[in-house]
Amino acid sequence: MKFLTIINNHLRLTQVLVCLFALITFAIPFSAIAQDIYKVVHVAAGDTLNLRAYPSSKSRIKIKIPHNASWIVKRGVQKKVGRAVWSKVVWSHEEGWVNSHFLSKDPLSMRLLHQRTRCMANPKQKNKVCCGYPASARKHGFRHVEILSVRGIPKGQSVPLRSKPGKWQGKVVVAIPHKASWLSALGQKKKLANGETWQYIRFNGQNGWINSAYITHDQRATQISDRKRKLCGF
Repeated sequence: MKFLTIINNHLRLTQVLVCLFALITFAIPFSAIAQDIYKVVHVAAGDTLNLRAYPSSKSRIKIKIPHNASWIVKRGVQKKVGRAVWSKVVWSHEEGWVNSHFLSKDPLSMRLLHQRTRCMANPKQKNKVCCGYPASARKHGFRHVEILSVRGIPKGQSVPLRSKPGKWQGKVVVAIPHKASWLSALGQKKKLANGETWQYIRFNGQNGWINSAYITHDQRATQISDRKRKLCGF
C-alpha cells in the first residue's frame, strides 16, 4: 500500500501549504514559519492529543489529534499555565491549544515540505499538482481508490480504527477524529453476527478496521484523488 502512503502524504502537504499561506497573509516570514511543523510525541498508540479551545486542560476539546499525527503548524503563540506550556497550533484546519510537552519538530515533514515548495517554484514542472509524488511511485499505474469521510461522531470525539473487525476485537490502531476525511478504502468488508459491517481502510499511514456506520463515501474527495493520480500517472 505504498502508493496510498504517498497519496496521503501529498494531501497533508497540500493542507499545510494552505495553512502556511494563510499565515503569510499576516506578514509572518516564510523562513520562520518553515521551522514550525510539528508531530505528536509521548502519546500512546490508539490514544489522542486534545486540541483545546483555550490553554487549559479543562477547556473544551475541539478535536482529538491521533497519536501519530504530523503536519501540525505552530501559530507562534505560547502561554504558561502552572507547569505546562501551551502552544497555539493549527491541525486539519482546526486552530486551538495543545500542551507543548506532546509536540516535537518533525524533520521528515519539513524535508517533504521543502521539496514540494521547490517543485512548485520550478518553471519546468508543468503539473504543479504532481509535486510531492516521487517518480518511483509511477510504476504502480493508475488505481481507483474510494475515499471516505467520518460521520455520526460528536464534535471533539473520535472513532477507533481497530486491528480486527468488532467493537472489542484486537487493539486500537489509531483514533480517528470526528471530522476526518481522506480515509482510503482498501477493498475488504466483513459482516459480523450482530449485524454490524466493518470495513478495512487506511488512515494517517495506518491500516485497520472501522465500523461502517461511522463512515460515508466522499464523492468529491474520490473524484479529486482519481483526477490527480490520473494526471500524475499513479
